[in-house]
Amino acid sequence: MQSRFVSFFVLVLLFQCISVAQANKSTGADGPKHDETAIGLLTRMSDLAGWKNGHIPADVTATGSMIFLDAEGKPSLSTPLTLQARGNGQISLELDESGKKHRMVAAGPLAASSSGPLFLPVHAVKSIAFPFMTDLTAANDPNVNVEILSADSISPNKLKLWREPSNLKKLTKAEVEGEREFSTLIVWLSPESSVPLQIEYRKGTGSLIHGTPCIRKFSDYRPVQGIMVPFHQEEWVDGAMIYAINFAEVSFDKGLTDADFSTATLKREK
Repeated sequence: MQSRFVSFFVLVLLFQCISVAQANKSTGADGPKHDETAIGLLTRMSDLAGWKNGHIPADVTATGSMIFLDAEGKPSLSTPLTLQARGNGQISLELDESGKKHRMVAAGPLAASSSGPLFLPVHAVKSIAFPFMTDLTAANDPNVNVEILSADSISPNKLKLWREPSNLKKLTKAEVEGEREFSTLIVWLSPESSVPLQIEYRKGTGSLIHGTPCIRKFSDYRPVQGIMVPFHQEEWVDGAMIYAINFAEVSFDKGLTDADFSTATLKREK
């Protein structure tokens, strides 16, 4: 029973698309948005956090622990984890539950786990655990829309980013709306350090029009080879924290290849 519990939350962590609640959905009807104030805030974030173009690592390997909470918000299970990411679409997560390992990998829209095969839409394969590997550092991309929602020198600065689908002519109106929504980030930046304090997004399912609005909170930023990394993270759904992650070690550019994210490396759970 506990094994099934862990396997379920592996899905919760690993396959996360970026978006916000439906109330913040953008139709893109007004055309591209490239708010100069918002871009300025993201540029300052990249400068101070070391997330500059050309300095983003090709791959990340992080080890630590995942702590699951029960319905009363109390820690119920802690398990070692290894999380790897490469580019903006290859992800591998392994949890070690009392010597029994549960692993999932994703590359583009295809994913698999040691519990069985999976299929995930293309919008559901970005890892929000490493903000510098998301569209937060792609504000200059013409397909990424950026809008300021609030900004001052005291409160966190609130920005909205969403990506315009590249294959508009091949998508239905509903699919276009879904891709815009599932690519959206609502990010709260610290007024002092400019690093993200939290990101609102929508967790993907097998459909473009369904999903769960979630919040990922970041803290305990530490420099790793000149890049600020949030070593403590919390996942919140419907006002309740579901799990927390504490990284113990983070390293970059280990030379991960496609083979490290191949489903052939999975061993089927029994």
